[in-house]
Amino acid sequence: MTTAIGPTDKLVLLDNTVLSNFAFVHRADLITNIWKNCATTSQAWDELQNGILTKKTEPGQWEGLPLLDLNETEISFWQTLPKLGNGESSCLAAAYCRQAIFATDDAKARAVGMRLGMEISGTVGFLLFAVARQATTIQEANSLLKIMITAGCRSPVKDLGKL
Repeated sequence: MTTAIGPTDKLVLLDNTVLSNFAFVHRADLITNIWKNCATTSQAWDELQNGILTKKTEPGQWEGLPLLDLNETEISFWQTLPKLGNGESSCLAAAYCRQAIFATDDAKARAVGMRLGMEISGTVGFLLFAVARQATTIQEANSLLKIMITAGCRSPVKDLGKL
């Protein structure tokens, strides 16, 4: 089930697509100030660091974000998944096994998560909830989304106001 999630005690596993989008606009706070229980996997973190090295992502936005190491159950589940990137696969496996929310913009990873009945959100969902929580305005959220899209974010919408 795809959802524009709200604050919860549930763990939110952020993959590189979401990490990169919010890092690029220097607004990781729009996630971490609302959802206190966020993390990523070591594999997704490595993808983010590669983006920083190739100058596709801005550094320093996610310092202090907890990094999860997958346990044996999660690694076994990962091996059953269709071919995805390491960041998407590791976050999906950890989110599924820990009954966490899976945060990704990757279409294939979202489709797998939906087939598994997982709670899923992504960049657009986080922006919409930040507006609903008055952490930002709809105008600023649209401006951030436009910058993200220019940087390579594949968004299903260009105007959040239409949602």
